Amino acid sequence: MLIISTVRTTSATEFQFIPRAIYFIPGIVCAIILATSGVNITLETVETSNITNATITNSTIFIEDAVTTSAFVLLDPIWGTVHFMIAVILIVYVLTQILMLLGYWPQERK
Repeated sequence: MLIISTVRTTSATEFQFIPRAIYFIPGIVCAIILATSGVNITLETVETSNITNATITNSTIFIEDAVTTSAFVLLDPIWGTVHFMIAVILIVYVLTQILMLLGYWPQERK
């Protein structure tokens, strides 16, 4: 909703083109990351290693390695496509803002 209000309520003056374009660049990065992640999204992987020296019999050393992964699976694989489309729309919007700033795109008249 914030993105829509930013695009809709601003006037087309040249000094506002750069802030509007810069405002959407983090959204482009996030949409591309979400589009390329697929249905399996892994957040973090923690590797732990425990070394235990058992002195009961023959000073045996036990090594336990554990890998814990925090991940979730999206139930609907369409989300990758949706995020890709959002990224494309934002890229086109930023490019049109840059072209307006450079004077290669027709500006809106009031």
